Amino acid sequence: MLIYFLIFFLLLVLCLINYRKHSHILYVVGCALLIIVAGLRDISVGNDLEAYVLQFLEIINRTVDKVSIEIIWGILNDSLRVISDDVRWFIFSTSFLSLFPLFLFIFKNSKQPSFSLLLFFIIQIGFCFYMTGLRQSLAMSLTVWAFYFFENKKYIFSSVFLALAVGIHASAIFCLPFLFLPKVDIKKNISVIILAISVLLGFIFRLDIFASFKQFLFLFPSFNLYEGYSDYYREMIPNFFGLFFAIVPLSVFAYFGITKQDDYFSRVLFYGTILNNVFASTPQLPRYFMYFTIFQIIVIPNIYKKLSNINKTVVLFAILVLIYYFFGVPYITGTTPYKFYSSGY
Repeated sequence: MLIYFLIFFLLLVLCLINYRKHSHILYVVGCALLIIVAGLRDISVGNDLEAYVLQFLEIINRTVDKVSIEIIWGILNDSLRVISDDVRWFIFSTSFLSLFPLFLFIFKNSKQPSFSLLLFFIIQIGFCFYMTGLRQSLAMSLTVWAFYFFENKKYIFSSVFLALAVGIHASAIFCLPFLFLPKVDIKKNISVIILAISVLLGFIFRLDIFASFKQFLFLFPSFNLYEGYSDYYREMIPNFFGLFFAIVPLSVFAYFGITKQDDYFSRVLFYGTILNNVFASTPQLPRYFMYFTIFQIIVIPNIYKKLSNINKTVVLFAILVLIYYFFGVPYITGTTPYKFYSSGY
């Protein structure tokens, strides 16, 4: 756990340093640090990493039917094998491929990249998740570019990035309608009401009377695929206190995003937050909403300077809640104790 404390304080220092002419260099240093830590981790760091390593080795040995996995992910594994069949190469290369596109996206779209990097490190679906959910994290880093190109009317590039993401993790297809939805204008007061209702519904749906509905989802193959993640979300949201951590900070970010800026990325975050709030206590569904809620790392740094002192205090409180919550995330994602790579297959 010590390494996460050290990284956190280093990223915090980078945020507080205001030497603008050196800001890009400091951001690159922070990115490089996270890539190195992720890339040099042991197989035991991350609940799913060992399974991906075994899959990589099985693909190498032709013992897995490639039809059973997403096609682009299979091609990526084979391509990595052409260079080396060393497990250390697999871990480092997949870490780089998932993190670098996201860091580049942050650099291009965030007004305060180091602030975005700090948020990425502490949020539930951020750095620790990227060290365990290899396929979905890579898909997330591709879909942010799909949204970016769609907003800039480069539809071919957007389609390519979305197709690549779906070829790595099929759940990314859920992004398709949400490329268009943020283009629809909704009055701010209506948006605030919808957001408030979603928070209320999130707490209501946590009640045991809705347990049968959650079990009903397992009847659908697409949800049943993620049954193994049920324990993960039960640990993240064991009670109403845990639900508060999952809903309130994100809702604060979405509220200020939609009321103070209301741009394309803010609307993506807004719709993702509504869905996340309503279904936060349903183990399978939040995985589909990560593609949208990841935009909090762009929205908040971009609007922070526009906020009044009181609103800045509210945002900082939400961030403090995330920081408190963060130090439990490594235990749940299996990314602690952290170890550098020491053994292989």
